[in-house]
Amino acid sequence: MAFAFGVIVLYLPGGFGILHFNKGKPKAIARCVSSLWVLFMLAHVLAIYRIWFSGDSLYVWLVALFLGQVVFFATVARDVSTK
Repeated sequence: MAFAFGVIVLYLPGGFGILHFNKGKPKAIARCVSSLWVLFMLAHVLAIYRIWFSGDSLYVWLVALFLGQVVFFATVARDVSTK
């Protein structure tokens, strides 16, 4: 359930935040940040796979992904409005 919440919180506001961040930025920076966002989405899938098949600790992944989202939204995706 926490992973589903993390993915939902990442997809919708993260998409709007990336959209607003990329406006007015050089193309290289915009592509780099967009790639980082996609990699972060894939990290959620990797976490689910690792927890399910290799027995990694759920709480380690939860803390790592939560801290990653906090840093991502504090630095890049600050403006998550739908304008």
